[in-house]
Amino acid sequence: MPHQQTPGRRALLARRCTAIVQARWFAVTVFALILANAALLGVETYSGIVAGRHHWLRVAEHACLAAFTVEILLRLAAHADRPREFFKDPWNLFDLAVVLCAFLPVVRENTTVLRLLRLARVLRTARFLPQLRIVLVAVARSLPGTLSFLLVGAL
Repeated sequence: MPHQQTPGRRALLARRCTAIVQARWFAVTVFALILANAALLGVETYSGIVAGRHHWLRVAEHACLAAFTVEILLRLAAHADRPREFFKDPWNLFDLAVVLCAFLPVVRENTTVLRLLRLARVLRTARFLPQLRIVLVAVARSLPGTLSFLLVGAL
């Protein structure tokens, strides 16, 4: 019979992981990782650089994906005693979707979709920059009206 965690152990795990994910060093590290991943994505647009360093760029991309996976697992574990709370936060859902999609075979084999998902990781900086979050929310709220205007204009 598999060993099950007791509620006390779940609460202890959640407290320890919460202490990690709420630490300033953790936020700074994730922010730096997002920026490094964005720089890596930018470097990959230069074919001359990619040709000579393709292997190392792949290693760096896999390292970023591994780090983002550890981050999302820590965030999930921080909610071990109340998992529903994790799924109530739209930024957690966005982060989880971006990380999970990188593991889907269809996405991994489609370079355009994978590149867009990797670019979406840059939007995760909104978690750390409240001003950017305000702008992103405003853009998202204006999309339906903008699309309606474009549709009328196209007609």
